[in-house]
Amino acid sequence: LYYRALQFYMDEQPLQLGSLLHTVAQKVDHARVVQQVRKSGHLALVLPYLKAVQQHNIVAVNEAINELYVEAEQYEELRQSIEDFDNIDQIGLAQKLEK
Repeated sequence: LYYRALQFYMDEQPLQLGSLLHTVAQKVDHARVVQQVRKSGHLALVLPYLKAVQQHNIVAVNEAINELYVEAEQYEELRQSIEDFDNIDQIGLAQKLEK
């Protein structure tokens, strides 16, 4: 039910995704949320949610945040994220940074 609601918000009210995710954060699988939001192309809209759940050190969340930092060229934030949350694909990140 939560994931259907998430899909509805992505289709109808993408700017309200953050509010929805904040409300249901304790009840959803964060990796699944990242996958669903990434498919819809709204990853940047949920950055505050991603930062809030990054404390769980989940690979999908860490990589999504790092991807957004690379795209926005926020290298200081990227460095801090990597230092604080080490559960990432380091080789994949290095390859992205080379490009």
